[in-house]
Amino acid sequence: MVMTKMSLTAKMKMCRHHLITTLLLIFGTLITSSSLLSNRREELITLLFANRKDVRLVTVDVLSGDLIDQSALETHFEEVTSVDFFHEERIIFWGDIGSETIKGIGLPNGSSDFPPPPPLSNKAVNIITTGIMSPDGLAVDWLTRKLYWADSETNGIQVSTFDGRNRRVLHWEDLDQPRAICLVPSRGFMFWTDWGEVAKIERSSMDGDNSTRRVIVDKEITWPNGLTVDYQTGRLFWTDAKLLRIESSDFDGEHRIIVVSENVHHPFAVTVVRDWLFWTDWTDRSIHVCNKTSGRDRKQVIGPNGNLSPLDVHVFSRERQPFFQTPCHIENGGCSHLCLLSSSLPGFTCSCPTGIKLLPD
Repeated sequence: MVMTKMSLTAKMKMCRHHLITTLLLIFGTLITSSSLLSNRREELITLLFANRKDVRLVTVDVLSGDLIDQSALETHFEEVTSVDFFHEERIIFWGDIGSETIKGIGLPNGSSDFPPPPPLSNKAVNIITTGIMSPDGLAVDWLTRKLYWADSETNGIQVSTFDGRNRRVLHWEDLDQPRAICLVPSRGFMFWTDWGEVAKIERSSMDGDNSTRRVIVDKEITWPNGLTVDYQTGRLFWTDAKLLRIESSDFDGEHRIIVVSENVHHPFAVTVVRDWLFWTDWTDRSIHVCNKTSGRDRKQVIGPNGNLSPLDVHVFSRERQPFFQTPCHIENGGCSHLCLLSSSLPGFTCSCPTGIKLLPD
């Protein structure tokens, strides 16, 4: 009987051991599967792009290069070339060089009452309709809710609030063909490309202070079309449609790196997120992706497709619009009209719309 009890005890211990081992294996498998799924989700990226006659949102898998989903937000435009967004309230803005306007639309589930009036709807509303000809570049300051744009026909860079009010011209001298524009609100920086007779990339404070304006790239550059900021690494990326390459530099235009230079036909716009660099190609009507540092792992995620003409492109994600507290968050910085971020202390400037003079107080 003693032997029997010992055998039963040993068997029970062995069963418990096998049960625990099995549970650990199952649990480990579940964790691994969950991790793989989590990593897989992180590779699904949503792109927003101007498609000439409409604006589209597409979801792509950068691991496989597959197109997962797409939708057209609005159709029957004349010539949409620039686009940007305000992710917090799910607002899309675009520039139409055919109708010479900047318009906006609120996506479903947005919380904005933009623009007052009319109330938010799924119909496009006019933002800028006068004094504009070719809004080739468009950029959203998501921290203070401002629109910046570059006009290659009026040769100016302007800013307004999201509803198109309080409009101000920031730069109008020594501009030839300003094209792309991007912002670094956390540092008060504004960058733009100019592909006129003297091609260049410039930087200034977001308040348009001329004393901060400087050319950061003017050598080995010809047709700088697209421009974007990698907020993670603090670097600029731009496309050159004449030299057929995509380059990167720091915010001073130094430490330049050629990221992509092979099998590029006509690179137009560019955007980045995490380790990935996306760009559109004017000639083959496509969107490509690669590693933003090495240029490897390259895939075509959109096109070529006779129905698509991808131009400006952005990664539609909160990651591209990180939040920072600014002086303009508190009672509009004490400003009556525009509170514009600045690269100089105290970090902002009170400005008035063009034609209105700022009083000393």
